[in-house]
Amino acid sequence: MMLLGLLYLGVVTVCGMAWKDRLLALCGLVLFGTVSQHPEMPTNIGEIPGLNPWNVCMLMIVVAWATHQGPELPAPPPWMGVLFGGYVLMLIVGAAVALFDMDTIVSRQELLASGRHIRNFEDGLKELFINPLKYLLMGWLIFAGCRDRKQAWQVIATLCILGVAFSLLTYKSLGTNIISGGHNDVRRLLSKLVGLHANDLAGLLTCCFWCCVIVGVVQRGRMRMLGVAGAILILPALVGCQSRAAYYANGLIAVTLAVVRWRWMFIGMPVAVGLVVALFPQIPERLMQGWDAGESAFEEDVDYNDVTAGRTKNIWEPFLEDIQKSPIIGHGRLAIARGTSMFEMIRREGVVPTHPHSSYLELIGDFGVVGLFWTLAMFFCFGFVALRMFLTNEDRLVQIAGGIGFVAVVNVLALGLSSSFFYPKESMSWLLASMALTTRIWSIYRARGAAPVEIAPAASEAPPLYGAPYPAVSYGRVPL
Repeated sequence: MMLLGLLYLGVVTVCGMAWKDRLLALCGLVLFGTVSQHPEMPTNIGEIPGLNPWNVCMLMIVVAWATHQGPELPAPPPWMGVLFGGYVLMLIVGAAVALFDMDTIVSRQELLASGRHIRNFEDGLKELFINPLKYLLMGWLIFAGCRDRKQAWQVIATLCILGVAFSLLTYKSLGTNIISGGHNDVRRLLSKLVGLHANDLAGLLTCCFWCCVIVGVVQRGRMRMLGVAGAILILPALVGCQSRAAYYANGLIAVTLAVVRWRWMFIGMPVAVGLVVALFPQIPERLMQGWDAGESAFEEDVDYNDVTAGRTKNIWEPFLEDIQKSPIIGHGRLAIARGTSMFEMIRREGVVPTHPHSSYLELIGDFGVVGLFWTLAMFFCFGFVALRMFLTNEDRLVQIAGGIGFVAVVNVLALGLSSSFFYPKESMSWLLASMALTTRIWSIYRARGAAPVEIAPAASEAPPLYGAPYPAVSYGRVPL
């Protein structure tokens, strides 16, 4: 009862805040995700379908925004609008195709490993159409509401706090299992007590961890200490999720950041890896799962289907047969639940997942190579813009925002190899907020013809890491 009271107090606070500071209310909505997916949270208010606490807050923010939008700020480059608009259109068309075939999806619900909440057309409309668009709308509102330097720092702080909050919830849920628990127990506890799949939670914590690292490296004084403290607090929770995809993503992010700018990381990387492995022995055990030594040290009897948790043989191979039937434009959303390959998956695996455990295969199955190309083009172009901001020495805010956006793109591309991360959902608020922040700052500086479009000079000619001091602009409620 006390938990529900605190929940509704938070709803009232966010709704009231929406009329005074829309972005601050949106930041509260992002943080609201730490409890909104908890199994004990109410799914509706007053038995009204769809009227849950998160949607109430979002609706109030949208009404407040429509009532008072504020002065117009520079728009992003046209190509960004084209790529994003095409992606939204793709989701709408894919959802429409699936909705026309909803009878097939509903009739096969008992065969799916999860997703039995799609019981009728209304459930499909909510899951495939309304929910993805409302999360994209949240990201767009963060872009529209971030109007000055103070608000940009609010978004950065929100990402750091989001990671810390989920880490504390993970500690509470896992207890000693965070160090010694098996990955099956960990996944069960996280789904039951946190409400997120281990891969989704690990992806969120990965982005928040590197957000804290970037703040700790680039900033000075108290902000640096807070960033380092946040990273130290998040790291054990991230490791405790036992997500191999997240382990690989963190390694790729570290190497990428070292290559593009922070080459000093190569010096400390072996020490850091050795220290983390010594403190968290479950990392090598999880990474080596399925790799069994053969008769000699030079021969290995490796079952790659076991290494990939049944994906290569039991899921990917049958699903590729469905892909070949429409490789250019795909079959629409939830292709894995609507094709004939699912019966072969049941024969081999025993169950059928709601996605093929690969964002790339999921996109090809749903939207063909056209959808895959369009989505990757959007991510790569955005990542290139974020990288250019990250390499600037003119302004630490620009550098941090670019670094966060670049890490978010590398993270989602790496995680997509073994899970579903290319469609918007609440657990991906970190990606939406990162892209919104980076796009807003880039748009303003691009319109002003400022320096972040210039790549930092070579290492031998580079100025100190922090570059020139902040530009002489007001830190109040004025554009960046």
